[in-house]
Amino acid sequence: MHLAKDRDIGRVACCKEAIDASWAIYDSFSLLDYFHDCEFAMQSRRFSWGGAVAYAYDARDAIYILLLFSRQQNRGHGHRLVNCIIEHARYKGYSRVYVTTSYRSPHHYAAGRFYVSCGFRMIGSDEEHMYYGLDVNDVPVFHCPDTSTPSANFEYRLSDFLLIGMALMLDTLNRDRGEPKVVQKLGKVIGEKEKRFFK
Repeated sequence: MHLAKDRDIGRVACCKEAIDASWAIYDSFSLLDYFHDCEFAMQSRRFSWGGAVAYAYDARDAIYILLLFSRQQNRGHGHRLVNCIIEHARYKGYSRVYVTTSYRSPHHYAAGRFYVSCGFRMIGSDEEHMYYGLDVNDVPVFHCPDTSTPSANFEYRLSDFLLIGMALMLDTLNRDRGEPKVVQKLGKVIGEKEKRFFK
């Protein structure tokens, strides 16, 4: 991290024009018709502005990274997570939610089918991604339960953290063939917790 200087602040301020242009594109009827034009314009501006580049998000933007442990797939948890995101988007006053899938992922088609089953529809593609969109007001969403307090059955004890720490240390010392020991140990700990939690 470095302290911003006046010239850096001036360069970052220049980004406002690109941000406004991006909003016009994202709010347009067909996002993908202009997607590459926007990308090219921002790249060329980056070269002309120098090294200080900022990406800013408006208060009406939200970025969610949705990750689901493979053992929890096909249990309905993914649909519940998407429902929570849609409900949060409604609460915040957002009108649309967009998701992308990458052709590079081995789960690309499964992810696309999952999003369609959640109410998204494909709105376009390019050479690396498929894009899906959803109008949050057109989809029924079930109330998302308050999950701020974890279940007592799924809490980790100090001994679990000690086991994980030992596994990390052993893995660092014994970098040999096969699955890393830390993965084996974590799999065991998580597996035991899941057995108790999902009985």
